[in-house]
Amino acid sequence: MVYVGSADGHLYALKASTGQRFWRFPAGPVYSSPALASGVLYVTGATTSGVPVTYAVTVATGHKLWSSPGHGDLTSSPAVANGMVYAETNFGGGGTLWALSAATGKKVWSLSLGPPEGGSCPIDPSPAVANGVVYISGGEDGAAAVNATTGKELWGGSPVNILVCSSPAVANGVVYTDSGPVVAALNASTGKLLWFFRNASGNPSPAVANGVLYLATGGGVVYALRASTGKELWHSHISSHVNQSSPVVANGRLYLGSGSKQVFAFAP
Repeated sequence: MVYVGSADGHLYALKASTGQRFWRFPAGPVYSSPALASGVLYVTGATTSGVPVTYAVTVATGHKLWSSPGHGDLTSSPAVANGMVYAETNFGGGGTLWALSAATGKKVWSLSLGPPEGGSCPIDPSPAVANGVVYISGGEDGAAAVNATTGKELWGGSPVNILVCSSPAVANGVVYTDSGPVVAALNASTGKLLWFFRNASGNPSPAVANGVLYLATGGGVVYALRASTGKELWHSHISSHVNQSSPVVANGRLYLGSGSKQVFAFAP
């Protein structure tokens, strides 16, 4: 099955092999990706007045289990781990990280992120969860680590990233953030800078697979870097700009959408 939200105001369940629709749920416009855990989909939509709402919907039937208004953001995808849903709200004056009970949608804790330095983002980053820690970007610290149970900030700030519009990627004890001019690798426990790579990326989030970090730039350049050192392994130009689509790795291929409504596949 494939689960996808749409600007037409619905979340859809489609058969992966044919695209046949099994059900649809009226979530309001959905510009982010749903998260799937234990037979439940978590997605952020909106009310008719434009207020963001995080929903929990059954995978089998599309039946609503709960809704939590005001928690989440239309262009930020929720993350689910250990019975909690983490949703990031980013408005012009600042943002908030919310922790909701996955069973009920009730707020467990929240953390003010503060306004981002250096401007505002056209799309909002999504949180990532690993080893009991929530990693976020887009606030006044650029990047931060938060205890997933208590909401206490463990570290914040990146030595090279200020305005971080992309979502962090976490692998093997390292957090990767991409602010556009620079992609940075930070120690996941301390936030200490391990290495950085200068590029001309835009909003796409980095992806990590098999020891390689993949980046896409707004100008249509795809990079592969050694994840441990930041050394460039290869780069490739595509015939389109890439503003808001992030690379995905599956079955030995790297996939990337583009502003020209094309999808590119690479053999990494």
